[in-house]
Amino acid sequence: MAIWDAPKIQEIRERKTEAETEWNPILEEARKDRLCVSGKPWEALDPKGMAKRKETGRPFLALDELGQYINQTVNDVRANPRGIRFAPTGNGANDAGAEFYQNHTREIEYRSHARIADSQAFQDAVTSSVGWLRINTKREHPRTFNQDIWIEPIMNPDQVLPSPGFIWPDARDVKYLFYLEPWTERDFVRHFPKAEVKSFTPEMRRVVPGWMGTGSLQIGEYWSLVPSTRRLVAFRGPDGVMLEALVDELPGGKLPAGVENLREEDIEDQPVYSCLTNGIEILRENKWDGKFIPFVSCMGKSIYSAGAEQPRQIASMTRLARDPYMLYCYIRTCEAEA
Repeated sequence: MAIWDAPKIQEIRERKTEAETEWNPILEEARKDRLCVSGKPWEALDPKGMAKRKETGRPFLALDELGQYINQTVNDVRANPRGIRFAPTGNGANDAGAEFYQNHTREIEYRSHARIADSQAFQDAVTSSVGWLRINTKREHPRTFNQDIWIEPIMNPDQVLPSPGFIWPDARDVKYLFYLEPWTERDFVRHFPKAEVKSFTPEMRRVVPGWMGTGSLQIGEYWSLVPSTRRLVAFRGPDGVMLEALVDELPGGKLPAGVENLREEDIEDQPVYSCLTNGIEILRENKWDGKFIPFVSCMGKSIYSAGAEQPRQIASMTRLARDPYMLYCYIRTCEAEA
């Protein structure tokens, strides 16, 4: 069996296709939004008309009428930055503990320049419906195993491809997610010398068309929740205090001798795993210690205009301004031409 036919690789390719089915229309509308904001409404909304005007030498003007409203909205968030807040809730929590976590989180935000990530995600949501940031870890320095938490911006939201059907606007309930980067074949061979496949044949390009182009390929971080069933037990310790624990975390995978088992039941757990892949093979694997897939979305309005069974639309602040903007550019073009 070829390595690109392995079950894990097949699952990755199938899930990427599944995610693209829902998200490609959303991302296509987002690209049109960005073209309008960047002064290319003809290219976004009337490419045939633009081509005809180019052939005949006729003008097609694009005046900046959207930027002022977007800047006004985004600059308000930049001037009043958001931050993570902690409040003491249950299990003996108090104000001192909340303040400790608050200060530690503020240090993480300051060190990783989280304001840039927050404002970029918000700007992308305003401009083109969806923005993203990610939580990452980095080694403090080369001579230590200690890791620092970083909040990082994602400048191109098209690099993120989440699972379809998630509900929460911050994407906490995604079941899997792809973070894709374009690489040249030369850079791939240099960075992954231990990869089994270093020469990509036409057969491979045919098998994984969404991953490879001419002289280039996509490297994707594939994040997924892996459901598992674990056994939770409650027992009374030697000192009479009731304790709760997962059986697989106890020494030897069983209750200590001489304790009373008060209650037990199966629970569903979903640890987070990630791997680096090019659609042909698994290049690297990792287990994430967090509870959620560490990507956070900032989204515009989610609209199920055709019912819950149909794919949703995610609206941006630009979306309903595109046609009036195109009409304005057309009228000013006709005026200039006359």
